Amino acid sequence: MDTITDPGPEMLRKNSYAIVRGLFDMPTIERLRQICERILEQWRRVPRSDNPPVGPHSNYMRHPNEPGYHRDHPNDLAFLLNSIGSPRISEVVSEALDEEYFFHLASLYFNPTLESQDGFWHKDKIGEEANASKNPDTGAGLQIQIALTPSDDLELVPGSHLREYTQEEHAICIADNEIHNRSNDMPGAMRVSLKPGDAALFTQLCIHRGRYHTDKLRRTLMISVKKKAAAEINKNQAKEL
Repeated sequence: MDTITDPGPEMLRKNSYAIVRGLFDMPTIERLRQICERILEQWRRVPRSDNPPVGPHSNYMRHPNEPGYHRDHPNDLAFLLNSIGSPRISEVVSEALDEEYFFHLASLYFNPTLESQDGFWHKDKIGEEANASKNPDTGAGLQIQIALTPSDDLELVPGSHLREYTQEEHAICIADNEIHNRSNDMPGAMRVSLKPGDAALFTQLCIHRGRYHTDKLRRTLMISVKKKAAAEINKNQAKEL
């Protein structure tokens, strides 16, 4: 599998992804890493009710910005929120989307402690949101993965956001009740290699997956953003129910 090139944010609509080297400097990354390690330890003891189950197979948690994790560490919460909402992130996301957006969700990805596993190939939720905005090729929003430790655990298929699944992709992602969706034979798949402080942006409409190995430390902070136009559609649909 090849290592992908580094298109800038302005190329995301063509390539499915963008790479920003050195989005955060090392002092910022070191502080974020310390904060996230503390949060992860707390989450493993007492998870939020809307999080994935806790256990040795777990590989991500949601809402590291939940105030309950920071009652005794208010400066940590301020630092985390200021980082998530930093002008640099706003700059690259705005360049990639070219339209209004808002913060949706923060997550922390990490390596499991019991069993290594390659993730499953998928496109994130599509539905009505895909055509909600003037640049529908980017879907309803973006994922921004920021490496807190060296990582090559994100894999994706460039350009796959612009079309439906090919026959070969469908056979892996969808067919036979998705029993093949962890295959290592995805055509055209490429791997993102990030150093601490680097970020990968990708549209939810591209085929992608993560990798989670017990013997390979992973700490990745992910920020999910939604387009304002997509949010309005969701709000209107909720009113109709």
